[in-house]
Amino acid sequence: NPDLWIRFLQIYRKHKVDFKWIKGHNNHLQNERCDQLAVMASNQKTLSIDFFYEQEQHKLL
Repeated sequence: NPDLWIRFLQIYRKHKVDFKWIKGHNNHLQNERCDQLAVMASNQKTLSIDFFYEQEQHKLL
């Protein structure tokens, strides 16, 4: 997903952003929820199309 990183890096400096390392699988509530969502998504036969993302990509071309 380098396209997402490029977009992120272009805009994050406009905001106050702090990055904090969180040890995985350590009962951190939000990290556990992200893991749960990632597993659920990876188990789907097909993923929903992100129409907003696709529309934005076409604007960049």
